[in-house]
This record gives sequence, C-alpha cells and structure tokens, in this order.
Amino acid sequence: MRSHAAVALFGDDGLGIASVYRYATVCVRLGGTCIWDPARGVAEAVTTHGATDVTLLPVALTALLDNLPRDYEKNSGMTVTMIGAPVPKAVREQALERFADKLIEGYSTNESGRVCTMNDEGVGEVWPGVSVEVVDENDQPLDGGEGYVRIRSAGCVSEYLNDPAATQEMFRNGWFYPGDLGVMLGPRTLKILGRADDVLNISGVKILPYSIERKMIAALGLKDVCVSTATDVRGTAHICIALVLGETQDMGQLAEQLKKFIPPEFGHFHVVPMREIPRTSTAKIRRKALSAGLADYLKRKGVRGF
Repeated sequence: MRSHAAVALFGDDGLGIASVYRYATVCVRLGGTCIWDPARGVAEAVTTHGATDVTLLPVALTALLDNLPRDYEKNSGMTVTMIGAPVPKAVREQALERFADKLIEGYSTNESGRVCTMNDEGVGEVWPGVSVEVVDENDQPLDGGEGYVRIRSAGCVSEYLNDPAATQEMFRNGWFYPGDLGVMLGPRTLKILGRADDVLNISGVKILPYSIERKMIAALGLKDVCVSTATDVRGTAHICIALVLGETQDMGQLAEQLKKFIPPEFGHFHVVPMREIPRTSTAKIRRKALSAGLADYLKRKGVRGF
C-alpha cells in the first residue's frame, strides 16, 4: 500500500489547506499512512519513513531541491503532487532528475476541490463530475475565447460564512468564480492563463505576467521573478521586474537579457533585485503588496514619468 507524506505542508497549521486534508483523508481510507514529521526536512522524512507520495507547494519544492544533498538517492516510484501554483519548467525538470519519478500538477480551489490535472503548459482535462465554463464580463460563455473561469461541482460550497459581500462576488447562479482567466480548448479541455487581478495595464496595453515570468525563469535561470506595475509620484504606471538572482548571476548582464521578454510598447522598465518575492501561504505572488513596495522604491529613486 502506498503511503502519503504531506510533511512539507502541515507545519504549525495542521491540516489547514483543504487540498492536503482531502489527500490525507483519501490516503487513510485507502489504507495508507499519512506522515507528519516537521522536525525533519522533506527529503530526510521521505527517506526515514519510506514515503512514496509527497504533496508540496512550489515554494516548498524549490526549497527542497536547493537543500537536497548532492549524494541524495531518490526513492524509486516517488510521486510529487503539486498544489497552489504552477511549477516552472526548470524546477520540474530538476525535481524529476533528482527527487521524483512523477510530478503531478493540478488546478483546484478550496471552494470547489480538484478541477483538472494539468500538464506543464497549464492545460488539463476537466475531471468527471465537474463543470467548467469560460465567460465574458456579462457571464456569457465564450467559444474558444479568453475570459473568466467559473466552476460548478457537487462538492463546491455555496457561500462564505459571515461574508455576504464576498459570497455575492464569487458565487452567482450556481457557479463559483475563482478569479482566474482561462480558455476552453475543447468541450472539457481547460487552459489556465492567470489571475484576473494580475493583468498588467500600461496605457491601455494589457498582458498577463505569468507566461512572461515562466519564460524568464526557464531562459535565465532566475530563482524567482515577478513582473508587476507600480506608479510613481505623478501617478504614471511603470513596468517593474522584481527578481531573485541565482548564485552566479550578474545584474548588469540580466538587465539587457530581460528586454526581449517585455512587449516593446511598454517602453522602459525597472529591474529591482530582491531577497525573496512575497507570496501567500499557497505560493501565489502577493502582487498588490509587491506593487506598493515597488512604488516606494520608485519614489526613493526619484522616478518621474518615462
């Protein structure tokens, strides 16, 4: 019987993430063993307890790989299930080379449960019992067009406790609106494009930063990156690239290489080195908080207009 280790997610919060709770429950019902060993790192816990499955956030997987001993021997048959956010291609490749035989990415929400198992391009087949549509701003379904994802399933909740405003915004006509953008490539084939509130808008030109960030990490070997906007003291919006450098990377060389990833109509951009990119407990970038910090950075630099 396969055992299921969720050591990287439990911490002080216990089963605080719905996806982990579901996986743990299924594991126990199938006769497996759930492992909680916060005193050890993931790799050590896997070896010590002979675990065959691990559920991780992308940030936890990256930390695991950064600290993996050079002589580490991966467990045969190890499966890593990712939750919270997509995994950069370089991280996926390193994980399969050094730690796991199989890496599963999924698209799910705490409110609706699992929706799709995704490939490395963010495309997946909708699970049985789950309905997904992509709609426009008037809630009209789009045939192959980019729009807002909405989900309906038997296990989906119908409201937020004691929060009628959020309930009205996120639950409408029997559908849950998670705030993601996507496109239906077929009747039950969904591609996730990013968060609706992550869209960058510079003088009416809009882009989704997620695809750009993935390309930057894959091509340049950055540890982490966020493409965001920030306003200067005049209220002018600027593109900012906040990044965490690799150990041997040079800032001067990178600044020139980054140009090819930003649409030319956006004009000049600012590169801001950081120790880490602020993220939520589920590894999503906190763009609003970062944008506010970048605005302070522009103010300190005396940036005014382009």
